[in-house]
Amino acid sequence: QYLYMKKRKLSSMTKGRIEMLKGIGFSWNAKETMNRMAWNEHYKNLVCYKAIYGHCKVPQKFPANPGLGKWVMTQRLQYKYMKQGKPTTLKQERFEALNNLGFTWD
Repeated sequence: QYLYMKKRKLSSMTKGRIEMLKGIGFSWNAKETMNRMAWNEHYKNLVCYKAIYGHCKVPQKFPANPGLGKWVMTQRLQYKYMKQGKPTTLKQERFEALNNLGFTWD
């Protein structure tokens, strides 16, 4: 309905409804929301890993959580892109969160 309204087609979506949805933090971009949720989940797993092992150097092939090792490798790659001025998914807030955790970038 929102897309119809934006395209000026017949829609039951009103400006009032849009404001109400914004007021409760509704996300209009499902892909962005899913990416943020996935990143946060991996970050929580990294916090747990650090609590157990005392560091953030997750092996690339970590048997207990293979996805975590791949994610850590991806964060390092995105950091490399950031340093080179290339497009990256590593936003400043994520970079700071990882730094504060004691993440090793190399």
